[in-house]
Amino acid sequence: MSIYITIVFFALCIGYFMGRHVGWQEGMEEARLYAPLELRVRALNEGICPLCQTTFATDANCEETDT
Repeated sequence: MSIYITIVFFALCIGYFMGRHVGWQEGMEEARLYAPLELRVRALNEGICPLCQTTFATDANCEETDT
């Protein structure tokens, strides 16, 4: 009887750790896809380029044009 309990325990542990690994991989994939969007949103909201730290105009009507 105790051998069956041990086998079931190890099977549950293996399933738990495999599920955890798959979940971690899916989370990393989701983060990889989400990061560029988050950088773009933050750059547009703050008006600062995240790569070179230069500022740019955030208002569409701030540039004067001569017509």
